[in-house]
Amino acid sequence: SSDITLKLPSTTGSAGQVLQVASANHSSTNAELEFGTVSSDYVKLQQNTGSSSVSELNFDNLDVTTYKHFDFIGAICPVNDAVSLRFRFRTGGSSGSNVTSAVYGNGFDVQYPDNNEQNTSGDGATKVIMTTGIGNNTGEGIYLNARISFAESGDGTHTRYLMNTITYSGMYVNNQNAHRFVFGGGNTKTGTTYPTGFGFHFESGNVASYSYVLYGVKD
Repeated sequence: SSDITLKLPSTTGSAGQVLQVASANHSSTNAELEFGTVSSDYVKLQQNTGSSSVSELNFDNLDVTTYKHFDFIGAICPVNDAVSLRFRFRTGGSSGSNVTSAVYGNGFDVQYPDNNEQNTSGDGATKVIMTTGIGNNTGEGIYLNARISFAESGDGTHTRYLMNTITYSGMYVNNQNAHRFVFGGGNTKTGTTYPTGFGFHFESGNVASYSYVLYGVKD
């Protein structure tokens, strides 16, 4: 086979740039290289840790024009003992409020260390119930990996009903200091609601502490 001739750039580039093939002046046997910036479709948006009690862990005024999906990865601990974690979408931008109409459907499967499991599902609810009871003592709480997707007015007639969805997996420790492993999802059964945020809260009582990172996935 023929050798390929590479032409290096005349500069050293700058921090954060990568070496890539130039958009012009290349062929099957010759390639001119240049420094450029990689455009990422998966972007870290937030990272936060807190130990001051809050009623809900909310994410408002998200850039849902740029990002269609958001990944939440982190740990959340409750003030009260033996309480389930819940999820709601939010509207209203920076002055966000919960979507509390009875449009949520959800289901989750909890796996136990003794090879047993428990399935829970519901429809026509005012929130997504995500777990059974979570403990509040040292070493208890929930680690959660969730993807939250958003509908927009430009979606098709049918996809608008499907896009306002959360899917998740996680591990939590209940009030008996026993491990539970959970997989689940939830959806709002409406094609006319276009959320701008989301939030987590517990069955009762506040969020005691949290540590998370939030990523955006471009459309």
